[in-house]
Amino acid sequence: MTEIELLNLLNQNHEYLHFQVRNILRKNPRLCRWIQADDVAQNILIRMYRCIKDEKMEIFDQQHFVRLMSTQLRREVIDLYRKHFGPYGMGTQLKTDPHAIAINSATEFRRIPTSTTYTGPDSDEEWSEFHEKVDQLPTELKQVFELIWYSGFTEIQSAELLEVSERTIRRRWRDARIQVQQRLTLCPSQLKASAAS
Repeated sequence: MTEIELLNLLNQNHEYLHFQVRNILRKNPRLCRWIQADDVAQNILIRMYRCIKDEKMEIFDQQHFVRLMSTQLRREVIDLYRKHFGPYGMGTQLKTDPHAIAINSATEFRRIPTSTTYTGPDSDEEWSEFHEKVDQLPTELKQVFELIWYSGFTEIQSAELLEVSERTIRRRWRDARIQVQQRLTLCPSQLKASAAS
C-alpha cells in the first residue's frame, strides 16, 4: 500500500472513527473532562498510520481494517486512563460527578438520568482494568467484543462481517461479557447482569 493510498483510506474512515470515539467517551464520562473527541480520533489515526506504514502491515479486507481500528481505539483509551487517572494524573486529584453536566458556563448543573442497562464500570480504576481485560480475551470473543462495544456494530452487522451466524455472535458476545466480568478484580455486578441477558 502506497502512502497516498493509506492516507486516503484513513481519511475515508475519519468520520466513522470520530463517531465511535464519541460513543466510547459517552461510556467513559470522566474522560470527557480531560479530552476532546477530535484529539482522540487524531491520536488513533496516527496510531493506525504508524502501525500500517512503519510496521509494514498489510490490510487484507474490511474486517481486518475495522479490527485494527478497534484495537487502536482500545489502546488509546487505556493510555488515556493511565495518563489522567494513574498515580500522578490530574483526574485522581479532582473528584467530579460523572453524571452532571453544565447547563451554562457558570455553576448551574443538572444530573443526567442513569440508564437501567449496563454502560460500564463505575470508577476510573474499574474502567482502566476493564479495557485491559478485554485485550486478554480469546481471539474469537475479542473480535466480537471489539465490533460491538468499540466499533458500535449490531449483532447482525457483526455476523455479516465475520461471516458467521447471528446466533454465534450472540453466544460469543454473551461469553465475552461473562469472561470480562470474571477477570475483573474490581468486579461490577452490572456486567454480570448484562451478560445474563
